[in-house]
Amino acid sequence: ALIPWAECRRTLGQKPRLFTLDFHTDTHQAFHARAAQKCAKFCPDPEDWQPIAQELVDAIQFEDPTSVAEAAVRLRYDEQIDAAIRANILDIAFVAAHNDDRHIESDQQRAADEERRTTPEFSPKVVDGRTVYERRVRETAPGPYTYSLPENGIVVLPRVSLPRGKLDPNGIQGEAYDRYYRDAAIEDDRLHPNIDLVNTFCKSVRVASLYEVPYILDFDLDYFNSRQSIEPSKPTVFYELIRRATIITVARESACVKDC
Repeated sequence: ALIPWAECRRTLGQKPRLFTLDFHTDTHQAFHARAAQKCAKFCPDPEDWQPIAQELVDAIQFEDPTSVAEAAVRLRYDEQIDAAIRANILDIAFVAAHNDDRHIESDQQRAADEERRTTPEFSPKVVDGRTVYERRVRETAPGPYTYSLPENGIVVLPRVSLPRGKLDPNGIQGEAYDRYYRDAAIEDDRLHPNIDLVNTFCKSVRVASLYEVPYILDFDLDYFNSRQSIEPSKPTVFYELIRRATIITVARESACVKDC
């Protein structure tokens, strides 16, 4: 993906954004695998891989297709987004993934979580004349929400909460909901909240919204986990993403398609 992204960067004369749909978040640090392997052989400290990785990032010149192609060969899986941002190829990357590890939290939620960490985990309460201790639960901070740009420029969007009663008035749970969620991969109910959150984020960090600047639409095909997921009933947002994209890149991910 690094090669067409860099070509897009050269053609535009500015850094495009990235909006990617994926099963995984693809947030590994650029050249970590290669640098760690080299460091294990030659470095006194096997953890001292960061300078080696940084040298490989510094060698990427997006104006030079050869340097980009050489970097693409050296990258390992899930390192391409970080490499592109650090090499001045991409601006901000927005990741909508089934697996949303380390997703973006609002400033308000992070403050609430920090307050929770600095207070006792258990609080006393008198019940029927006896003192019992209750564990504090994680509370959802009230809105409106603001956000801060992650240091690596990669914004992982949290999983969207789909209406559970849409198919069953009593709600659907467990594996049935998981299948329902995967089936809805490119339905409006799934993508519209993603776009709304992206634009709320952009407003918070005072940058243009998604559709106001050039962006690359990127797919890893393991995002699609069922036949229903590629036959949406309401794909208006999906088609809008396609129409407005500067370019579209697709990773076939054949093995992951089968695994996921």
